[in-house]
Amino acid sequence: MARRNKKALNKKILIGGTLVLVAIVAFGGWRMKQQNKPEVVEQTPSSDTQTEEPDSTETQSNLSEADQAKDRIVEQTKKNEASNNQSTGQKPTDVVISYAQDTGSSVDVGAYANTFEKSGTCSLTLTKGSSVVKTSRNATPNVSTMSCGALSISKSKLTAGTWTVKVSYSSSKYHGEAKSSVIIED
Repeated sequence: MARRNKKALNKKILIGGTLVLVAIVAFGGWRMKQQNKPEVVEQTPSSDTQTEEPDSTETQSNLSEADQAKDRIVEQTKKNEASNNQSTGQKPTDVVISYAQDTGSSVDVGAYANTFEKSGTCSLTLTKGSSVVKTSRNATPNVSTMSCGALSISKSKLTAGTWTVKVSYSSSKYHGEAKSSVIIED
């Protein structure tokens, strides 16, 4: 009988502890929700401050000029892309540079093109001022992308400083490029 009472007491303690734990977690969740609500603050201008409203015609004119310039740039970009696509028959694809680093003896650049096909070519161009150094290699199909692997250029061909990195991908169907930079140390 004493054993039965002890089991019942342990069961009650376990259930009570569980209920307290659930209550604490529920309260914590409610409290976090309350803290994440944005506080709405209304600001009303005081009577002694004067606010100047911009001249609406001037503002509209500036916006109109900016919008027109933006539209011209967008249209020219579309024309350039259409012209490139018509002349080469290639579709644009994204190129991603995974890394560009000075390894001590060379500059290594990893990249891939966001397309999948049988073959393509990856080209690496490093530029600093008027100095240009290039290399290229065949891309390799890799699950859903075209891997450029490690494109490498010996440091003996480079000088210290910041070089612009450009990786281009090209195939009969796709083209694309990405840019980055790498710092070459002595």
